[in-house]
Amino acid sequence: MTKPLIQSSSSVVAVEIRYGKPMVSSMTIAAIFDRRHDNVMKNIRKLGLLHLEGTYTDSQNKERPMLWLGERESLILMPYLGGRKPLEGQTKLVDAYLAYHQMAERQADPQWQAIRDETKVGFKWMSATLKETREAAGKATQPHHFQTEAKMINAVLSGKHGKLDRATLSASDLVMMADLQRLNAVLIGQNLAYQDRKAVLMDRATRKLAA
Repeated sequence: MTKPLIQSSSSVVAVEIRYGKPMVSSMTIAAIFDRRHDNVMKNIRKLGLLHLEGTYTDSQNKERPMLWLGERESLILMPYLGGRKPLEGQTKLVDAYLAYHQMAERQADPQWQAIRDETKVGFKWMSATLKETREAAGKATQPHHFQTEAKMINAVLSGKHGKLDRATLSASDLVMMADLQRLNAVLIGQNLAYQDRKAVLMDRATRKLAA
């Protein structure tokens, strides 16, 4: 099995912006600490932590209450949660906030933004070449054709055939993505089959990573 070029994080925690602040929901906290959601909310209220009221829709399509905590309040809450996965929960929560701050720092860097824009241009070039090549062969091009190409690039980078949040990528990862998009456009124009193109892209990425 080919080793992914971008290692995905084991910390899958949803940090969201609420009222201009990074926050985590009580639902997320309950999930990563393996605790009942109602007990997590009781802990939050018992400790008197500052929070925002919110709701979510359950599996029966009913609206239920949940709470939103800021970073400081989330970290204060951690030692009081317990649950079946206390250490794992604390690690995921801390890692999620660290990842958020790293992402925010990257996005504030004009150089990172310029490199990020290169991937947008690369995708447009790749998509235009795909459409023109298919039209020349008398084939229509649907949205899923463009998505397939994007997912292939993501798979070469991360080892996963799906969406890849570019906002979380480093400058070097984005440079690699833009390069693969440009190369894929050339390969599409040469009418190389999907699997052949993927092999060439993987070889290119592996060589660049080792350089």
